[in-house]
Amino acid sequence: MHRKLELDSRGKLAAAFIERWAMVAAEQDGEDTAGRQKLRRLTPEELASHACDTVDAMYRECRIRGWILSIPSLTEIFNGKTVENEPTEGIEKSA
Repeated sequence: MHRKLELDSRGKLAAAFIERWAMVAAEQDGEDTAGRQKLRRLTPEELASHACDTVDAMYRECRIRGWILSIPSLTEIFNGKTVENEPTEGIEKSA
């Protein structure tokens, strides 16, 4: 299998942040007897859903910013084709 899309360094950094931060998610779970906020860890099902939602949002944002690179197939490489890495039509590239 050969990937045809690849994140650039900014997109990879965003993915690394998600790996480190998004998986330590919790929800409010009332207060303890001293009035402090309690948190509960997400269930595995909630965590999986949260992770997938986060990745979807990251890819949408990376596409909007023009941070997703096109990579030619091996056949295209062997035939000498190059790929222009421009944002998808109608999406402006960030400065």
